[in-house]
Amino acid sequence: MSNTLFNERKALQMHLESLLKLRSDLRVEFAEREKVITSDINEVIRQVRMLDQTSPNEFNLMDQGSPRDNQRPSILKNEVDDNGKQNRSRINYQAIESELSKLLLHAPEPVSLKDIQESVEEKLNIRLSNPYITIKKVAKNLPKVKELKRGKVLCFYWENN
Repeated sequence: MSNTLFNERKALQMHLESLLKLRSDLRVEFAEREKVITSDINEVIRQVRMLDQTSPNEFNLMDQGSPRDNQRPSILKNEVDDNGKQNRSRINYQAIESELSKLLLHAPEPVSLKDIQESVEEKLNIRLSNPYITIKKVAKNLPKVKELKRGKVLCFYWENN
C-alpha cells in the first residue's frame, strides 16, 4: 500500500514539474512575441512620422484628435521619446506662485483648486500633472494664502489681517 502511495506521489510530482516547465516555456515565448510586436509597432510609427515629415497633409495619423487636443501636445508626437519613456516637464514654481498670488489677491471669495488649476494652465500654457501637490507646495511658500474645505472642495484664499 505504501508502494502505490509512493508511486502516486512520484507521478504527481513529475506532472507538477512538467506543468511548471510548460508555464516557463510559455512565458519565454510570450516575452519573445511581445518584443517582436513592439518592434513592429515602433517601425510603423517611425514610417508614419517619416511620411508626415515628407508630405504633410490633413490626414496625418499623428495629428488626429479632438479639437481640444490642439491645446496640449499629442502623446505620440511630443510626450514620448525614442526609448518609450514619457518626457517630464519641469515646473516653474515661481511663475505658478506669481499667478496664484495675483489670482487670490483679487478674488472676492475663496477659489477652488480646480479653478486655480484651469487659470494657471491657461495663463502659463502648461499642464499640471498633479495640481493638488503643485498648488499645495506653492501655497506653502505664500504665508498669506490659507486653505479651507467647502464640503469636498479644497479652496484657497488670501488672508487679510
